Amino acid sequence: MEGEGDCLGSSRRLNCTTLCAWKEAVSPHLAVEREAGGVEDEELLGMVQSYLWKEVDDKEKVELWTVIETAGGVASPGPSGTLQCDLYR
Repeated sequence: MEGEGDCLGSSRRLNCTTLCAWKEAVSPHLAVEREAGGVEDEELLGMVQSYLWKEVDDKEKVELWTVIETAGGVASPGPSGTLQCDLYR
């Protein structure tokens, strides 16, 4: 189909990336306890910020939509035990 994937002359791209993962499908703070694979809050925030900014060029305006999915929901504990809503705020 002509113009597929094209909106007003610009192409769209979907990026899906997993920054942290554990074997068990449980809350991150429980997975860390069980698998000894912890991530500090500052390290996690740094990974998220780095990923979000990697596509942005300071020389041009960029319209960027971002959806961040976290394990267990925003009010569940993150890997360090900090509530994810507090961590990402």
